[in-house]
Amino acid sequence: MECYSGLDKQAKLTRLQPETTYRVRVFAENDIGRSLPSPVVSVCTAGVPPVQPEPPSVIEVSAHHIVFEWQKRACDDSFVLQLEDPSSGHGFLSVYTGHDTFCSCKDLTRVTDYKVRLAAENTEGLSPFSAVVSITTRAELPGCPSKPYVKGKVSPHSFRAQWDPPADTGGEIITEYVVECTGTDGFRLDYSGPETNLLVKDVAPGQTYFFRVHACNSMGMGSPSEVCMIHTPPVAPGAPLPPVLSGKPKATGAALRWDPPLFTGGEGIANYELKKIMFYDGYSPENDGVVVYYGPAKENYVEGLSAGKAYLFLVRAYNTVGPGPWSDVMQVETGAGPPDAPETLRLQAKNANSILASWKEPWGNGAPVTEYKLEMSETDESEEQNFVTVYTGSKLLHEVKNLKSNSEYFFRLTAANVAGTGPSCPLHSCWTPPAAPMAVDESSVNFLVSPTAITLSWEAPDDSGSAIIGYKVECDQQVSVVDQPVSQCLLDGLRPDTVYKIRIQATNSIGDGNFSGVIKVKTKPVVPDVPKLEVQSVTHGSIKVKWSSVVKSGTEVEYVLEMAFNKKDVFQTVYRGNQTSHKLNKVREDTLYFFRVRAVNEAGDSPQSDVVDCRTPKSPPPAVKGKCTSIV
Repeated sequence: MECYSGLDKQAKLTRLQPETTYRVRVFAENDIGRSLPSPVVSVCTAGVPPVQPEPPSVIEVSAHHIVFEWQKRACDDSFVLQLEDPSSGHGFLSVYTGHDTFCSCKDLTRVTDYKVRLAAENTEGLSPFSAVVSITTRAELPGCPSKPYVKGKVSPHSFRAQWDPPADTGGEIITEYVVECTGTDGFRLDYSGPETNLLVKDVAPGQTYFFRVHACNSMGMGSPSEVCMIHTPPVAPGAPLPPVLSGKPKATGAALRWDPPLFTGGEGIANYELKKIMFYDGYSPENDGVVVYYGPAKENYVEGLSAGKAYLFLVRAYNTVGPGPWSDVMQVETGAGPPDAPETLRLQAKNANSILASWKEPWGNGAPVTEYKLEMSETDESEEQNFVTVYTGSKLLHEVKNLKSNSEYFFRLTAANVAGTGPSCPLHSCWTPPAAPMAVDESSVNFLVSPTAITLSWEAPDDSGSAIIGYKVECDQQVSVVDQPVSQCLLDGLRPDTVYKIRIQATNSIGDGNFSGVIKVKTKPVVPDVPKLEVQSVTHGSIKVKWSSVVKSGTEVEYVLEMAFNKKDVFQTVYRGNQTSHKLNKVREDTLYFFRVRAVNEAGDSPQSDVVDCRTPKSPPPAVKGKCTSIV
């Protein structure tokens, strides 16, 4: 567009836009006409500082920081945020310079009124500051109160706790305190109020309670104080239930048990006291009777009672404070008692292997004797494992059989009735007389055998109380007598390779003992006879020899056949077995062979037979090969 026309050589262009580039050229003009344009010149107008921005807005505020935010305009390049802290007295100070559109001011003072303003800036300068904005930081949660402590004396059922306000209230006044109290017995108390002490009621004796406090202001509830543990003192326990019987009462005693009281006084029960009162009209539970048990157990067997009497029992509990009240009474009537120990046990040895025991009925203590138990031991030691029961029944005598001779046995006797078994009588002993020896143990018998003799040896059996004076050895129903107490014997004149049945019997002054079990012994066989060897057949490729059988009485015999090419050569075994002939194949033709044989059994080898020789014939020529043609 044309912006000037005249004779001046300069012109001022107005009403232009700031920070705008303009392109300018000039024409010269006369009467003839307009010249060509000059070269184009680009010129940019200068800028202006930004106008006053809007005040910043608050997007977050807390006790110690504030977050501000503002809008960025096209003319804005950067920003300057200033904050006035009333506590410093320095007025507005810059807290942010930069291009962002937000700023977080930290490390501020809680519950303080801060003032803030914003300016925009570009290359042309700084804009005027915005209107001032006031913002107050928030308060904090209060600190924890002091650790609670007991005020006054703690009673078994209540206590008063007190605490001091927190040193830091969070910048505001404390509006109330929240109390939490729990106990080991399940107790729980939640309380809130402005007081700094609290009376806690309805607690139990001997329990531990945990107490802590929170302080509250307008911001909420602060952290808890340290926990205070308060222990209430115990009291004496309550009355237990009456004792009860454990099983049926006996004539002189009764087993009682009881449960702890429902209320222990806040502490473990240390002991119980059981009292016995002989029943009579007008008895006093508090003043009559005697203590029969004091201790920690919850049961007791009371002894020293009289049969058929009525007794009253009551119990009370103790803790460290002292005894509680007595329980209600429980009445017990004793029954009949077990019989006394028998005192008239008599023992008589009937023979070497039996003893007759007899006795009289003892005093039954209110009930007839229904059963006796006779026990026996081989030692006078009283341990239970040494005794075995040999009789149980109602008779007054018993014969104990199958005993060892010349041995001492110990007996004891007990009697029983409906009330139980009484004590046993003192030990009584009785000796059994000697007897014939015991049988020889066949497993101890050793023997050496030959073809015609057997040498026996054995271990001497138990002599049953009388020394062994000899033995009898039975072999195939023939008896050999050994007149000395020597446990060995030689049996000769026997048949070879024969099984003999042998029994041994010991003898002492009482008589002959039992025979041992049967021992089967076999004599050795004799060395076999020499077989007679002969050649049965000979071909150019084989030789068959045979020999006579020397088997006797079924004894197993093997034959060993040996061969050599010369009588002076070493013979080699070519057959071993129980056959009486053997065929050798693949022998050489026209060759002299020598043979001998011997018999072998468990007794040994027979002598070699006489040497037998034979020569193999020559083999026939092979068959002619080829075709046969006729000649005319």
